[in-house]
Amino acid sequence: MKCTVCNQQMGQMRVIRNGRICGSCLGKLPRCAREQAAQLLDWQIRRVIRLFHAPSHDHWLAYNWFRINNHAICFSDREIELNCLNKIWLGFHLNGQAGKQAKGRLLLCIETREPGIIFREELFPRDIAVPYQIRGTRIYYGFPPELVDTVNAIQKALDQKSYDLSSFRENPGRKNSKTREQEKTGEGKEHENFPESELEKAMKLYSVSIPYTEKQIRHIRNELIKRNHPDVTENGGGDAEKCREILQAYQFLLKYISPETGDSGSENS
Repeated sequence: MKCTVCNQQMGQMRVIRNGRICGSCLGKLPRCAREQAAQLLDWQIRRVIRLFHAPSHDHWLAYNWFRINNHAICFSDREIELNCLNKIWLGFHLNGQAGKQAKGRLLLCIETREPGIIFREELFPRDIAVPYQIRGTRIYYGFPPELVDTVNAIQKALDQKSYDLSSFRENPGRKNSKTREQEKTGEGKEHENFPESELEKAMKLYSVSIPYTEKQIRHIRNELIKRNHPDVTENGGGDAEKCREILQAYQFLLKYISPETGDSGSENS
């Protein structure tokens, strides 16, 4: 049996969308691409192999496995030139809450050029806690400021098609990015002074925390209505206003249910 990617007859194979891939071709992919190889076509894999190469040793900035030099980034365990990228951003896989902070996995996300494929990789092999703010129906996370500055500088180089990070390396203001970010977001201040958001009020009423499921809050809604609706409580009691509050909170909580899985989630910025 031949590898669909290199057309060579090799040993052990893994299934991809339109054939099989050998261990040699698989090893040329970045780690995150290897994990989603089954979702890729052979021509996509061949192009991804051409985009990524073995990492160099001239990186001048590193966040765990994410390393940077003037013209490339080390993503996962392979390196890709800046001119092969469309976009780079930070993501967050929310797993829960710890007081006024969100707990989850910090992700580095990239979109490649030709083909335009999105890859995501965890920056740390564990959950981290970050501050967050809720504005409207969005959750904004307080990612590490120096990491935010670095990702923004890379995206700026992509937008300007300069593909050169030497000016960012030499910029002394980068060393003070944490202070600037704290001043902008209010990080370091007492979060208890912030007014309670609509989401926090709704979660308090339903006694839930992120993440939650639609099934979970639907069950709680039904129980709360049974205890408070004038038509179902004994002796004609009940509170119509409280029922309206319960239903409004339910509708608000639904905005944070992920459409893919049914679990609560949020948009990242």
